[in-house]
Amino acid sequence: MEIFKNGDYTDADKQLKKYCQDVRAPYGVLLAENFCAIYRNKYYSYDQEPKRVEKEEIPTISQIENMWPERHKIYEQFQRLGFDLVTSINYSVWFCQTHSEHLINVKRNWLTFHEMQKFGLPAIPNIYWYGRKDLARWVEWLNNNPQVKTASINLQTLRTPDSWNTVTDLEFLAEHLDHKIQFLVDGPTTPERIELIKKILPSVSFTNKFCFSTAASGFTVNQDKKSLIKHHSLIPKPHIFRQNSEFYKNLNSNLISKKSSFDIFGSSFEV
Repeated sequence: MEIFKNGDYTDADKQLKKYCQDVRAPYGVLLAENFCAIYRNKYYSYDQEPKRVEKEEIPTISQIENMWPERHKIYEQFQRLGFDLVTSINYSVWFCQTHSEHLINVKRNWLTFHEMQKFGLPAIPNIYWYGRKDLARWVEWLNNNPQVKTASINLQTLRTPDSWNTVTDLEFLAEHLDHKIQFLVDGPTTPERIELIKKILPSVSFTNKFCFSTAASGFTVNQDKKSLIKHHSLIPKPHIFRQNSEFYKNLNSNLISKKSSFDIFGSSFEV
């Protein structure tokens, strides 16, 4: 617990979940002086053996977030890989942090976009914010740079209903932009959330890791009214992934107008 002793226990809980999923462990237990969390990994597949990770190999929060000194080496690696599109580095904006910390990470997001462009990478800015004043700055910058036609928004960490309510701030963003921007939104998986984002942002594409992670654990994804349901399947996992991808394509085609185009998981198609 050394790395969490001065932090927020909610963050520690998130790290516990991430760790269990990364090492494919069925359960995880977090013990602190006045706090205990038990996490059941719902993505665990019992036909796989958990991978043991030695204590000294567990990454700390500083190692996860501290890409800043090494970022130019990372840009070189991106350049060699030849990506078609690269988002600026997602330095997190956590609700438990002070706003000064939010502003530092928002600025680092913007700076990595600027540096990637100078490096010759096909970069797009990633929009993080905490409140409408932050979005007002983004509106001003985007309106002053009409050559920016695409931007990304990361909503992966907005999992609770209270945190998800902050997406209504995007109405302010959409209303005050003076030119069309294609948004790449990462995270939403449920029909209600995807539909809400579609209503707020007129031109949007979606990505999420849920389609892949469920397939990797042997689960197919389907819809029961407005809820997502998962079923364990014995068919090969590449087939499950294609099936899950098709589910999201069909889901989104039912949520968008006939005149729209949609891009998801690297496949473009007209509806």
